[in-house]
Amino acid sequence: MEQCRVRIGSYSMINNKTEIIVAEDNSHIRASAMEVLLQHGLTPYEAENADEALFVIAAHPNAAILFTDIEMPGGMNGIELAARAHDARPGMGIIVTSGHYCGDRQMQMPEYATFLAKPYQSRQLLDAVDGKIADSKQVRILEEEWGQFPPISKTLPPIDILKRNQWRAGQLH
Repeated sequence: MEQCRVRIGSYSMINNKTEIIVAEDNSHIRASAMEVLLQHGLTPYEAENADEALFVIAAHPNAAILFTDIEMPGGMNGIELAARAHDARPGMGIIVTSGHYCGDRQMQMPEYATFLAKPYQSRQLLDAVDGKIADSKQVRILEEEWGQFPPISKTLPPIDILKRNQWRAGQLH
């Protein structure tokens, strides 16, 4: 597991231009997540199920992150929503949450997603969001520096991970 983290409380990547979609069927949890995100400079949009989230994603082409619960009513769950969002927008950061998910279930966590167990603290949500924003910005920096990544490989070579860690720590600008 990667040890380089942004200092807690700094949230250096978060700004009011960052749009995030919150897909959560529990209205209290959704409202709480929306409030935390708003208080920390994000622009959140809400959806109460996966089908609605797809419409919100289509309506907000600048949304950088999807934050989704796994178990939601309707035609698809959060894992399926994450896959559809990733297929439509490979650069979108995906954060998946659940209070019931465990590794031995049939649902496999996508490799491009960050898992956040419920109940989570505001700090944990913000750390996950900050990490996804940093990952997204690092990909843009690397694309500018070395050109488009080959579509065959979505993993970064070790030197790129080192640069990302340096960038996250504020050593690379």
